[in-house]
Amino acid sequence: SLADARARFGKYLHVSSARRPDVAAIVREFPPKREHTEHGEDLLHGLRVRIAVHCAADDAAAMAELQLGEGSRFFPCDAALAAWNAQAGGGANVVYELG
Repeated sequence: SLADARARFGKYLHVSSARRPDVAAIVREFPPKREHTEHGEDLLHGLRVRIAVHCAADDAAAMAELQLGEGSRFFPCDAALAAWNAQAGGGANVVYELG
């Protein structure tokens, strides 16, 4: 499926928004898929999240990008991406590895 391809080939979800998204709620609703391998390993299929943070004062501005931990991993189905975009005002995009 398209969501499986996003989880496999996507590097992370980049979120840029003035609003703070409810990461925990989205992860609870769309947790990563678990795959139990024949070797007894558990693989998680999902994307991690990076959030761009912008701070502006009267005479200065700063920007940073925070990569959230493994607990931010979610399964990137259409509904999950719609939830991220709704909370981020349309500023959520899957970033893919090139090459």
